[in-house]
Amino acid sequence: MKKRMRSERGTRLLAVLAGAIPLAAGCAAAPVSYGPGVSWTVPMTAPLAAEAIVIPATVHGQGPYLFVIDPDAQASLIDRGVAEALGLYTGPDSWVGFLEAQDRVVRRRPYEVLWFRSGDLSLENVVMYSAPAGTLYAGGRPVQGVLGRDVLSTTIVLDVDRDAGVVRLALTGHQAPLAAAVRIPGQRISVDGPERKVVIPARVGDAEVDLAVTLSAAQTAVWSSAGRGASSGDPARRAAVVVDDLPAAELTLGGDRDWRVRRGLLDGVLGQDYLARYRVRFDGDQHDLWLAPRDHDLGAGAAARIGRWGDTFRHCAALGCVEVAFVADGLAVMPTAEAPASRFDVVLEALDASGAPLGRPLLRASIGDGARVVLAAAELSAWPGAARFRVVDASPHGSPCGEAACFVALTGAD
Repeated sequence: MKKRMRSERGTRLLAVLAGAIPLAAGCAAAPVSYGPGVSWTVPMTAPLAAEAIVIPATVHGQGPYLFVIDPDAQASLIDRGVAEALGLYTGPDSWVGFLEAQDRVVRRRPYEVLWFRSGDLSLENVVMYSAPAGTLYAGGRPVQGVLGRDVLSTTIVLDVDRDAGVVRLALTGHQAPLAAAVRIPGQRISVDGPERKVVIPARVGDAEVDLAVTLSAAQTAVWSSAGRGASSGDPARRAAVVVDDLPAAELTLGGDRDWRVRRGLLDGVLGQDYLARYRVRFDGDQHDLWLAPRDHDLGAGAAARIGRWGDTFRHCAALGCVEVAFVADGLAVMPTAEAPASRFDVVLEALDASGAPLGRPLLRASIGDGARVVLAAAELSAWPGAARFRVVDASPHGSPCGEAACFVALTGAD
């Protein structure tokens, strides 16, 4: 399979003009759970972090709850505590076994979700399976569910636009043109059990490898002997990862293997530490990954990106409803009088004296109870030369944190 995939490396398309990308010839039907329409847009909670894709949603009108986008997942999941609190129906003795990546069977209960809403996406009569209460996490935050391939079927094309802070879903044949995108043709493979993956060719160091495009993985991982080199025993090893003719990305590689994959069939996974550097279009029907350049000026699109939350931050004179200033004991982030009463997050970018961005890491501050939070002066060493910080994103879905953990440096996706 590796030889066949790599022979296609030269067939990529580089579309300089938006109209140069052809749409799929046929138009498929959406899963029966979808409401009217052929395309939908949902907001992301943390688009500027190289993390799994998380969206807010209401279930039966309650919430919002956080769900991970994972078209590889066998089925959609919901936190069992949430399901029971909402009184979702599940039949007696209805447990179902699922084979997990660790090659063990986990029993889950099916729950009937009658109404699910996120952005303008409306789902009805979806079956979601139980995850033990409090066990689902993404980017260090607890989440309440996963949207799997029963909802994100191969008839749905995913467009992850981190600069706009949204994920766009479209039926095959209805996706909008994507300018200046590189197409990386892949193959869909079936592995042991019910798993299906879209695999693309790549290089790790000097080795040719086949990596599964895994939107829910934060870290790129190589578990086969290919590409592991002399430092294969080092869990923190770094290597240059190259996809097609795009610039190499120096990444810290993981090595956790998906034990459902037969040895030799797949070398690893391509995670968000690589993918978040681009606007990503994932077409499971055509087995294609499209990568388009992102906007390097995070400040230029900040107001529009924060606008994905409607009126939540729009009424504030200050962007993100905070004022940011250096104080005697460090960097203070102070909510304005119009700021949301509930906890919310803002993402800050450091600028030098000329106003030029210093680059990564970005800084996420979690604000709550109308009180300012201060990053101690000693902690500012990660941003040498910083003259000021500006707001580049905000989200009403604040991360829970204690006083000592209200700031998180967002690295990756340079």
